[in-house]
Amino acid sequence: TGFPEWVFYEAQSGIGASDEDSSCVEILRRGICRELAKCPISHIGSDEPEEGNEGLSEERESTQRYELSLGRKFRAVIDDLSYDPRNIENWMVLSECLGFKADIICDRLVRENDPYDTSEFCPPMKPAKSLAARSLDELHEIQSSEYTRRNWHPFIGKDLSAYMQYPWSNLNSLRDCSKHVESSLPPVSESGHESETVDLQIWREIESTFEKGEYTSWAIAWAGMFVTALRTMRMKALRVARYLAKKKLGKMHPSEVCEDIGTALYGDLMASTVYGFPMQRMSNHEKRAIAEGTKYYFEEAIELSKSVDYATSMTESWEVQFMIGKCCEKIAST
Repeated sequence: TGFPEWVFYEAQSGIGASDEDSSCVEILRRGICRELAKCPISHIGSDEPEEGNEGLSEERESTQRYELSLGRKFRAVIDDLSYDPRNIENWMVLSECLGFKADIICDRLVRENDPYDTSEFCPPMKPAKSLAARSLDELHEIQSSEYTRRNWHPFIGKDLSAYMQYPWSNLNSLRDCSKHVESSLPPVSESGHESETVDLQIWREIESTFEKGEYTSWAIAWAGMFVTALRTMRMKALRVARYLAKKKLGKMHPSEVCEDIGTALYGDLMASTVYGFPMQRMSNHEKRAIAEGTKYYFEEAIELSKSVDYATSMTESWEVQFMIGKCCEKIAST
């Protein structure tokens, strides 16, 4: 007998096999999901060329293939987690896929308006005048009161899987992503334009740049939201893994998960950029908040690695101590 291909389709009333066969099919599906989740990223999916690649440079085509591979791996792990949500290793793999794609996009972003003054890298002609010394509490209060972020949004849409499904590096696939996100937004009621959601207003603002032919600005606007959405999902996956590890529901030591969370947060400080729409330069207030959060997780990693409540940890305390020092340096610089 041939392989029953109908096991891959959703069960429909009156169609399929008996209850006993359905149980076997469920076991088979679970096994397939588990094996796909274990596959290396490059081994999932087809090697056939994707549509819409005409005119792409070799570098862009390679980047798109990697993004698609990450998306397939992400989907495979999600499917396996639907059967075994306590699998810490899968939550960690999920966070890695999300982080890899976010880093790919960050590496390819070029600032349209560089916020940095190149004169800052030259020795000043005159010694800078030092401001009157302030206490740490006063500095916190001043920076907190000055911190404002208006008309900024991390991403649009409720279903963030679209940011993993569609490659950012291909203009055609990015257009498909834009249309997918638009279709998921609540429709405008007939009562008038005042009922438009904020997400729809942002989508239309970004879409206007495409209609003007400003394709680079349009792609960069989406890139900021891609990065924020991917990093948001990554952090949620890591926190689920941290919870499971601290409850001893898996094989990973909680200190290792905390170290990964700290490393991910520290990476958010790179480039001093707040992604989303529109992308902005990161303020000292935000830098300090992220650095303090990063330091907390690194310190927790060391504390958990020494705890007798868990098995032996693979965490190298001297490496984590070094990162704590880097966090203190970031905090002091703000």
